[in-house]
Amino acid sequence: MGRHKQSKFVFYIQEDDIMDMLEKVEKGELIARHVDGDLGNGNVTFEIAVEGGSVSWGFVVFSDCGVFDYVAIVHHGNRRVRFEQLQEYFPRVKSYEISDELAKLRYGFPGY
Repeated sequence: MGRHKQSKFVFYIQEDDIMDMLEKVEKGELIARHVDGDLGNGNVTFEIAVEGGSVSWGFVVFSDCGVFDYVAIVHHGNRRVRFEQLQEYFPRVKSYEISDELAKLRYGFPGY
């Protein structure tokens, strides 16, 4: 059986919290606002604001030909988890997938 790598780092954003945020966006409980990048290709930045308008979460998704491909960076307040860290220490975020239909509805990806 494969074992997850044990991180020698302490991450101040937990994988459960990232997954909870992504699932709430899928359900429409949180609104991800597109703030930068081309939805058709490359890095696309989103923010989630809470009551009062302050930014609660920010994250970058890589778009491959208009399709939500993977989460590249996540920040929550002044805490950030970079792509390399997500790939190595956050296996559920690394393998996160969303249907093209939901990616279009919740994030605006065209899904060619």
